[in-house]
Amino acid sequence: MKNLNRQKDQQQIPLVLSAPPKIQLKNGIVGSNHETLEAIKKFLLSESIQSKSFILWGNQGSGKSFWLQAWANELLNSKYFDLKIDILTEYTEKKILILDNLDLASKVNQTSLFRLFNLHENLDVRIIGSASTHPELIDKDIFREDLMTRLKQGLLYKLNSLSDLEKKDALKEYIFSVGWLSSRNDTKYDSILNYMLQRFPRQLPILKHILVNTNNSALANKYPVTIPLVKSIMEKIINE
Repeated sequence: MKNLNRQKDQQQIPLVLSAPPKIQLKNGIVGSNHETLEAIKKFLLSESIQSKSFILWGNQGSGKSFWLQAWANELLNSKYFDLKIDILTEYTEKKILILDNLDLASKVNQTSLFRLFNLHENLDVRIIGSASTHPELIDKDIFREDLMTRLKQGLLYKLNSLSDLEKKDALKEYIFSVGWLSSRNDTKYDSILNYMLQRFPRQLPILKHILVNTNNSALANKYPVTIPLVKSIMEKIINE
């Protein structure tokens, strides 16, 4: 990271920084997804099981992982797996399986998931998963057709990407939650957020990753956060 020792010569904005908060439903930005998010709520909280599965699909960066993790944190009888990296295990006592990146599931995970649909003792287990595209477009050469047939018998809803203004609101909520701002109406860092939306890929997870790393670096090195510091960390992350 360049020129960090020169931060003392630049105008500093002292902050009281705290650890990032747990992902919660109340912090989500609904945007144009009211119908989809209400359908998820009904699927997860309904006393009777009308559908075995629910697939939430949408473009990369549309917020699928946020909503799945938020619900996992909300529901004690659920278990969250990121099938891009996790092995589907230890789910026998959970009534709701939350499966992120379903379309990237390994052959082993696909076999385990197929078994879930066919074992009688799993009749009361609900499955909600995310995919980066409509199930009809998932590569049939890497995803077993019999499993996809079962998944498509459930509910399918698209999650629309947020607008730039909605993304800015979400990023502002994060920096308020970790103490960068004294209130949600504080515009001190609006120029930084605008800079991010103009300069970097407008995918909320990437933008959030930049801010999380900025916050972590400031905490670890005990730097007061300045606009030059934020920009230097952004540049380092984006060039990794």
